[in-house]
Amino acid sequence: MNAFTIKLLEGVTCRVNGLNKFSLQLHSVWSEILLATVDIDHRQQFTESCYSNSSEYYVSAKHMKLFDWEMEVIDEYFPKAPARILIGGCGRGREVLNFLKMGYEVICFDPCTEFITDMQLHIKDKHILASLKCTYEDLIDDDSIVEQFAPFDAFLFGWGSFAHIMDNNQRDEILRVAKRICPNGPIVLSWPRVAGFEVGPKTKALRSILEFIGLDNHKSDDSYHRDSGFVKTLNNEIVSEMAKRTGYTAHFPKIENSYPFAVMT
Repeated sequence: MNAFTIKLLEGVTCRVNGLNKFSLQLHSVWSEILLATVDIDHRQQFTESCYSNSSEYYVSAKHMKLFDWEMEVIDEYFPKAPARILIGGCGRGREVLNFLKMGYEVICFDPCTEFITDMQLHIKDKHILASLKCTYEDLIDDDSIVEQFAPFDAFLFGWGSFAHIMDNNQRDEILRVAKRICPNGPIVLSWPRVAGFEVGPKTKALRSILEFIGLDNHKSDDSYHRDSGFVKTLNNEIVSEMAKRTGYTAHFPKIENSYPFAVMT
């Protein structure tokens, strides 16, 4: 897939996303087209680009509070401030700002330059130890990026960002890195809720057409969502197996109205 095609699809996606709620059917159709068109190797890059252009993730009072379930997890599992927290996939700073307000030492990173810039503007005079432009893959390749700040007392994968690691082996590897740089603290990760549903006849017909014309990149364990891009379908069973492979115990606290998440210890 060449750069022109990627840019064209990104541009159309931004316009489709701008059509909002009245066009749910259009969003559904476009999601299927993207799943069929964007090859596996470009899905993460595509998602990062769409995120950086999405108004859904601009800093505002509406988007800056922690969820109630996140506060419960912090109270139950996190060491008290001023413990040192690493936040990956920090976006425009929702988690960063709230941890700073609570008195924690924070190091964070995100692959989107626009997000890092906006986050730095938003936290204003609050002191952050470091905000870095890097990906989870960069950390896998070279954890010395954050080594000068280690060890960490907790590692928080920014909301839903763990599911954006599209490669199964890389998800295992980032958990192994987490164990090295945060050997005693909790690792908290979450993923978008993907409700089970039966593919309807219209979607089946669309997939058949796309496959007929040679667009057959659709993978059953990937999905595309207007507000979160490409994600891997995760659940408690899959995450439990990852935990076993990487030397963790996975906990799934039952908290009312929470998104799917796990605490690894």
